[in-house]
Parts: sequence; C-alpha cells; structure tokens
Amino acid sequence: MEVYQISSREEITVRGIFLAMGTFDGVHLGHKKVIETTISRARKLGVPAGIFTFWPHPISVLNPPRAPTLLTSLEDKLYHMGSLGADICLVQQFTPEFGHLDYRTFINDYLVEKLDIRGLVVGAKFRFGDRGQGDKEKIKLAGEEFGFEPIILDPLTINGFSVSSTLIRRLIKAGRVDEVPAFLGRPYGIRGRVEKGEGRGTTLGYPTANLDFPSGLTVPLQGVYAVKARVNGKTFPGVLNLGSCPTFGKEKEGVEVHLLGLNDEIYGQEISVWFHKYLRPVRLFPRANDLQEQIALDIKVTKEKLGFD
Repeated sequence: MEVYQISSREEITVRGIFLAMGTFDGVHLGHKKVIETTISRARKLGVPAGIFTFWPHPISVLNPPRAPTLLTSLEDKLYHMGSLGADICLVQQFTPEFGHLDYRTFINDYLVEKLDIRGLVVGAKFRFGDRGQGDKEKIKLAGEEFGFEPIILDPLTINGFSVSSTLIRRLIKAGRVDEVPAFLGRPYGIRGRVEKGEGRGTTLGYPTANLDFPSGLTVPLQGVYAVKARVNGKTFPGVLNLGSCPTFGKEKEGVEVHLLGLNDEIYGQEISVWFHKYLRPVRLFPRANDLQEQIALDIKVTKEKLGFD
C-alpha cells in the first residue's frame, strides 16, 4: 500500500480512485468491512482502492479534554489497513483549520477536483466537515450531484453489540481483553521497548522484561494477564504484570512481562505483546515466597489458557 501523508489538498497526486473514508482507530471488524467493500468495488471497476484517514485523532485536536485513548499508533493503523489489500492511503494531517473546513468545500476540493473519486464508502455514523455537518445524507446528495457512487454501510453487529472503537476501549479498560477479538478481529496489542529494571524478577527466579507502555494508547485494567509476545521473529507465551509491585513497596505503575522459554538478552529491543486473558488483580503478598508461588500458579494457568505445554 502506497502511503501519502498530506497537509493540504495541493499535495494530492492520485486520481480516479474508489475511496474509503474514516478515522479507523483500531481497524476493527467494522472498519474492515468498510475497507473490504471499497476494495471489492474498486476491483470490479478496475480502479485503485484508496483510504482517506486522519492523524492525529480529530477529537484530540477539536476537543482535547474529550479525546479518547487510541487502539493503534499511526504505524500500526497503516499496517493493519495495508494488510487488507488497499492500494493507496492518504493520511490527512488533522489541524483546527482542516477540522473547520466546510463539508461541501471538502467534497468539492478534495474528493471531486483533486481525487476524482469513483465512489465513497463510509460507515453510517461517520461525520465530517465543520461541526460534523457532513453526514451520510450529504454524501448521497453529493454522489448524485458529482457522479460518484456513495456506499453507506450500517454498523456491524456482533453478539448483539454494534462494533465500535468506543466499545473495544471499554472492554480493554475493564480488563475484559478475552472479549476484544470478537470485535477487533485480533487480540489487543502494544509494542514497547524493553528497559532495564531492578532485577527483582530474576531474584525470584522469574526474570521479566520491563516495557515502556506507548503514550496515548488505551491502557488495560491494572492486573496480571496471560499474554503472547513476539521477540526476534518468535512468539512466546508470558505472564504480564500491569501496575505497581506492592510486595516490594513499588508504587509506580509499570509493565513487566515474564516470557516462558525465552533466555535471550533483549534489553533495548522493541517487542510486541498481545493481551489474551485477565488472570487476577495486583495484590500485596506477605512474603516473597508467597509471590513466587503465585507466579508459578499464574504460569500454569497461562499455559492452559494459551494452549502451551
């Protein structure tokens, strides 16, 4: 997928595409439906399949106090969108000036004059332009006026719930990470760099990798999780502690993960971690030996949950 990061319409150089448009935070199953519909229609017409998205998140620019935490970094969002098979992605730098652009001006200047779109696919709740005045009805009218095909998709419903980034964030923050794949299409994951820790895990016989949790991403409920991690091209099961370490008087929140079967030195490396199951809350143990016993139990449960012997 060719990626173009633009700050104005003058930087657009592609034309004649079938376009999906949205913020697409998380690239969840509802987003996937929008993008795959775009690709399918583009292939039938013999034109490129494109995506028009925004960065940073529009709410973080227009109303920072109400800005949501994110499900994906820009890098990961582009990776997941590209994996669906789109040809082109335009990432519009979202500024206050762009956010206050009149919806008709956006349709005319960006979609019609510069991109010469053949069609536009959006979710039914998508809104754009100054004060969100551009909606599905305005898109339908614009399609009739300018001669492109408007496709408005109803929200995807799974298990009685409408799939949305808001729903997925709520599940993650509640520790219900095992429910997330049904809506996200994959476990919720983060990428972080391994930092030097205090070595207490090694002392206990369970060395841990200390991760720097990426800023701005959705943080799961504090607790202990069964996870999988990708290190040097290999996947390992692991037990992750998210929060403080009260047994050793450590109040500062952090992320520590013990990876089963990994013996390599990985300080300074970036690793990916996916949350599969909430195991228990973080708690104070009277003695270090009690914590050791609990970790051994956490490992046993993790192996059972993740299907590792």
